[in-house]
Amino acid sequence: PSSPVLAKCGERHLNRDPDRDTSIGSDLEDLDDGDVDGGHFDADTVFPGMKWQGSHFVRAWGVLSTFLTDLSKEAICTGIRVQTTEDESRPAHKGRRDLLLELMLDRVPGDVSFLTRRFHDVVMVLGVHQALPSVTEADLWELLASLLLRAVFMCDVRRGSQDPKPYCEKILNHKVGVAAKQMGLSASELAQLEELVPSQPDGGAFSVAVGAAH
Repeated sequence: PSSPVLAKCGERHLNRDPDRDTSIGSDLEDLDDGDVDGGHFDADTVFPGMKWQGSHFVRAWGVLSTFLTDLSKEAICTGIRVQTTEDESRPAHKGRRDLLLELMLDRVPGDVSFLTRRFHDVVMVLGVHQALPSVTEADLWELLASLLLRAVFMCDVRRGSQDPKPYCEKILNHKVGVAAKQMGLSASELAQLEELVPSQPDGGAFSVAVGAAH
């Protein structure tokens, strides 16, 4: 059966105003305030601090490392779909997973909505054994989603399951660059985060002239 979060995401893409859609010459799509306000602040689901006070790079590196388990890397690289019931026996994990799905899928641009199903499958196996960042850390969530979504696209293209789409690749690179800039990350810090994320079928990391991404 289709995921309620996936169905909700699909409905939003169908009802999206094309004048507000993601484009290369514009900023990233506006976040829906209704999706990032109260109601999600469960101590067992999100990071208990209301605002991260340390290094943004360290924060992003730590969360991304937690997400990228061996299974999630395999899902990104190979396109496998994993049926797991682990969350069903762990209420805290299920709560994190549901929130993670909503926060991630809501950040898929309309121009690459064809990746939504694949992205959903990847998010379903991201590591949730640690509390999630607060939903108020919008810039962090934007960066995490952008890095992972781009990795899904690049792996699919390189293993032949997706046709090359230069325009979509440009959009995804743009989103990563803007998100990194919003986080105040340097080119070298972004490069280190990209090294964590596989974007080739053999598990190789993403390689790009990161200076141009900004």
